Amino acid sequence: MGEKRTLLSDNLRRSAAIGAVVVGLVGATVTGATTAFADQPNPSAQWAQFKNDPSRRGATTIAAPTNPGVAWVSGSGGAIVSGPVIAADGTVIVATNNGRIRAIKPDGADKWQREVGGANFFTQPFINQRGFVVFGAADGTIRAFDTANGDEKWKFPVDADTGTVAAYGGGSTPARGAPVSSKDYGRTLVPFDGGFVFEIDEDGRYKGVRLATGNVEAPPMITANSLIVWASADKNVYGGNSFGGDRWQIAVDAAVVGGPVGGPDSTVYVPTLSGTIFAIEPNKGEIKWKRKVANGGIRSTGSLAADGTLYVGSDDGKLYAIDTNNSGAEKWSYSTGAPITSSPLLSGNGLIYVGSNDSNLYVLNTAGQRLAAIKTDQGIDYSSPAIAADGTVYIGSKDGRLYAIKQVGPMAATAAASVSPVPVASSVATNATNGVISLNVTGRPAPVELRPGIANSTPDAYCPTVRYNTYIRLEDEGIRGATFGVGDGGILNWVTPNQAGCVDWAAIAANGRTFTKEVIMRFQLAAAAPGALLWVLDGAKQGSLYEVDAAGIAKYVSGDQFAAQQAHFREVWANVIPVSTNQIDGLAAAGKVG
Repeated sequence: MGEKRTLLSDNLRRSAAIGAVVVGLVGATVTGATTAFADQPNPSAQWAQFKNDPSRRGATTIAAPTNPGVAWVSGSGGAIVSGPVIAADGTVIVATNNGRIRAIKPDGADKWQREVGGANFFTQPFINQRGFVVFGAADGTIRAFDTANGDEKWKFPVDADTGTVAAYGGGSTPARGAPVSSKDYGRTLVPFDGGFVFEIDEDGRYKGVRLATGNVEAPPMITANSLIVWASADKNVYGGNSFGGDRWQIAVDAAVVGGPVGGPDSTVYVPTLSGTIFAIEPNKGEIKWKRKVANGGIRSTGSLAADGTLYVGSDDGKLYAIDTNNSGAEKWSYSTGAPITSSPLLSGNGLIYVGSNDSNLYVLNTAGQRLAAIKTDQGIDYSSPAIAADGTVYIGSKDGRLYAIKQVGPMAATAAASVSPVPVASSVATNATNGVISLNVTGRPAPVELRPGIANSTPDAYCPTVRYNTYIRLEDEGIRGATFGVGDGGILNWVTPNQAGCVDWAAIAANGRTFTKEVIMRFQLAAAAPGALLWVLDGAKQGSLYEVDAAGIAKYVSGDQFAAQQAHFREVWANVIPVSTNQIDGLAAAGKVG
């Protein structure tokens, strides 16, 4: 602990108030009284802080839209790079880089706005126990506003603490990283340039400070065992006790901007600007493993799933899925068109929502397959998706707008209900250069070319969800009509009836994109979508029929049921999808056949 004590003393000697603040010195931490802890995330808020939980895992039990569309857009002007958070009544709060804080009602109407002079940017927000939304600001202050009406409730440092805070350079250097608090800790941590992480209570009063030797831009976090972790541009990660005093300090290979994430066992996962992930043992601060993951720096704060998969974005434009149970081995990566500084949201139904500076909010499943992309007018930078209790996903963009993403039509089954991964037949080839699928079809003189993926389009009244570059249709007599968007890798996404307005029907006919069941069955299906009729046309289960219910379960339809419900099946027969026995077996293995 000697080096840390010397380092703190060096910092304090730069202050004329050394005598006032040296009391309580433990390691590189100065704390006030450790009793009467009060602050915590507001227990009624729907999304109280960055990543919602103090360990920054970014996971929720709430189901996110499987068929997402833009419900409304609000605002213009300064870029939104802070928030959103969601108050108890569903009010969504963001901040812009021109000194404005905005509160928006769940229907998209403005609730209140506040201009803050001298603060041209803010940290991510935090809703504290009193229901105040708290921001660190560029002018060296921390400010709290009433979520109900926007009234400013306090500004740190309060008058009584000005001298103490000034001893550390507080009040003069910008606040950077997202505040964090937890119920067990009882205080709020806010990091600043200059190497200061101030501890405050719910009324903005100084309670202590944690120190580093460089700027602290990375969001600090609190593990399950109440270890406080902060990291710095000085290439060090720090661990401290919540009751005061430091536990350890460890060097990494580059500056840290993306925040640390705490695992269920309190293992600390730290990204660096060299593209490395470090796994750090929480009690002694020893490195468990490290892995070079990305070809660019990592500024995104990763999100950790229950199965140990860490999802993290990088400056190389990729979202990486790495296995923390296997020393950080890569499971897959997904490429976007620009750096990812936004942090992922992991929904309760197996979806990953992540923004990119290419202006898209991507929706992936846990296999790394893109299910949707929501286009904004400019890049999505540090604003990270938040989800409300009703499943609405909110994201801010550098275009100055807040986007509300809601479900369009019935909820589809997600990755957990995907059909078994049936390899695309050898006659379906993807050109590695231009990404076009070349499909050889018996009786046709030349291959049919299909351009997979989601089109660059904006949802509208005719198509409230994504459009695909290419659609194909089933042409067999008796089961004619099922239509599919061709996703990345040749994965077919069934077009539900409410998505009919998304399809360019003329292009299907003009380009010969109607095919027999034998051709359709070469492809892999994205999911067993609610409302679909799965008709098995090969193998041991040939002739069997399954109807997919609202929960994504394929229910077997017996002959007696089919005969007794003729009117129903005549009505939904256009929803027939030809499938293989292997695909049904894959659903059964996943517990999705009933």
